[in-house]
Amino acid sequence: MNSIIIQTQSERQEYNYNDLITKIESILPTVESIYEQNIIAIASGTGIWFQPEIDNRFRTATLLQCPVAGSLALSFNEDLGELIINTKRVVQACRERVPLLNIFFIHEIRSSQPNYYRYALGCAIPANICPQCRGPYTSSGMSSHIGSLRCMRDQQCLDVMDDGYIIMDDSSAVSAIRKAGIEFKVRPSALDMWVPTWVAQAVKDYRKNKNYAGLKLHEFLKAVQGNG
Repeated sequence: MNSIIIQTQSERQEYNYNDLITKIESILPTVESIYEQNIIAIASGTGIWFQPEIDNRFRTATLLQCPVAGSLALSFNEDLGELIINTKRVVQACRERVPLLNIFFIHEIRSSQPNYYRYALGCAIPANICPQCRGPYTSSGMSSHIGSLRCMRDQQCLDVMDDGYIIMDDSSAVSAIRKAGIEFKVRPSALDMWVPTWVAQAVKDYRKNKNYAGLKLHEFLKAVQGNG
């Protein structure tokens, strides 16, 4: 297998191992340089350093430039050092095609300013590829995903994805593309479920009477349908 599934805060994406290695190695030297500069600044007790804030919950790493306090200890820089070590471990594991699961690493840069950096963190997860829409999903989530509206929508987008098209969400650019006569294709970004009127009314009735006769919603709908 030549691919790996990476989970960030907002998405789950499949990567070719080599592409992921290239992506990480283009970012890592800057972070290592900041880490080394921090050590020098903290040891001297003067100047500035980039205070690291690693948030695994929201999967971000923020580096904010601050003056060095005289009593600042090197231990304040350890979280950044550990993140760098983990990122290097992930790169090595990718080279060996043995993914390290659920270990946070530097995935991509979100913001870069002279006094501020923000990086998105990712981690490899055990996942499978949906046979219908080819999206990456965890083993536990696959059963509920297959046949879902999202799965149906993504199936309808496979042809343009395979042709190398990507979504253009810039409204002014969309207008310019049309005026320029450039070829584009339209696909759904979402699907609406249309149902008979009685179904919508039955759902409203169920919502008004929580735990309607102790039935779950799908059981209630089956009961109503059977009486129809």
